[in-house]
Amino acid sequence: MSVYTLTGGNLTIDFPCGRFPGMSVFRDRGKLSSKYVPERLPHRDAQLAQLREFFRDLAEGRPYFKVIQLIGHVGAGKTSSVLLFSREAASRMPGVRFIYVNLRALSEPSPFLVYSTLLTKIGGRYSRSLSAGEVFLRFVRKLRGKGSYVIVMDEADELSGSRSLRGGRIVYNLTRLPELGAENVGGVVFVSRRRDWQNSLAAEERSSLGSLIIYYPRYSRSQIVDILRYRASEAFREGAVADEVLEYVADLCVNYLDSDLRKALDVLLYAGIAADMDGSGKVDFSHVAKALRNVLDYQFVSADVYSSLTLHEKITLYSVVLALENSSTGYAELSRVKEYAEMIYEAFSLPRPRGAGIEVALQKLYDLGLVGMNGPLKLIIPVELDVARLKKEIWSAVENRRAAYSPRRR
Repeated sequence: MSVYTLTGGNLTIDFPCGRFPGMSVFRDRGKLSSKYVPERLPHRDAQLAQLREFFRDLAEGRPYFKVIQLIGHVGAGKTSSVLLFSREAASRMPGVRFIYVNLRALSEPSPFLVYSTLLTKIGGRYSRSLSAGEVFLRFVRKLRGKGSYVIVMDEADELSGSRSLRGGRIVYNLTRLPELGAENVGGVVFVSRRRDWQNSLAAEERSSLGSLIIYYPRYSRSQIVDILRYRASEAFREGAVADEVLEYVADLCVNYLDSDLRKALDVLLYAGIAADMDGSGKVDFSHVAKALRNVLDYQFVSADVYSSLTLHEKITLYSVVLALENSSTGYAELSRVKEYAEMIYEAFSLPRPRGAGIEVALQKLYDLGLVGMNGPLKLIIPVELDVARLKKEIWSAVENRRAAYSPRRR
């Protein structure tokens, strides 16, 4: 069977060919890629305004050197902000060039590799026979000339992490460029996930960073909804994704993806692919649930986990499955879970658990990672369940119970 491989966002997915019977839900799926930088960044206007103000001197043709830090949670828009700003600068300030390096993408953030990467990005050459210091001086000499530069060091945490033994020296050297004659450098931007990334640096290295910091707070649920609406309008055909589905993705992003917008976009991308695969023409809650399990790395439940559950816990879990299958909101309501559990107990003539039995069972399932909760009354299943195995386990437990309590033959 031939296979179609799709790569987009942070996902690589294989599908059997010939399974796209209807019109695609997508207008342009590339607009959901983590590499795509849109024309605007909702809820990051304040941060972009600060960036523009800090670098106003470039537009005025009088660059002066400054060190700026962009600090914020993963998926909070830091990299997109600086890339959008660099794109704006390219159109408005043709004499300004941005040199962008993602330190996490390097095999190691050693001085030699960092300096050689910077050098090659501005057309310079180096030899392996050179020391890191010699490569850095070549980079400085190459910077001197026409135009202005801004250096962006993304994932700056790498310079103070376990992978870097001399990261502090890199920080110190880059923040001293004007003293070495590179007076046309308008600044260095360090992008980091943590405010304390510099704590392990030496005092003089920390001091060289200064105090110009732009903070990126986590996106709130309502902000994520706004952003998903905007990106969906670019990526999907009109009417292909209902607003309540986008709100559902935002809920999942806050509760299960640590408010990481990149992962939320990955969920939306995969959900659209799943909708195309079944030819539904629209993205619904089931597609999003499937996408969530994919983004969470397909946490399959092993056979011994099913066997370790009590009969009551198995019935509760299967009741959540039934409630989700018949839900119009993407969540299993607790009241519906109880209704389905009651139906199962009734069908098999089983005694009901005492007191808050369902709630206790749900807590156990939650602790095992088999059930997720959005508040006390809304449930999802963030793992890949073998429902057939679960039903078989329930039936086997019921049969064993019947055998144990039936009158013995004389």
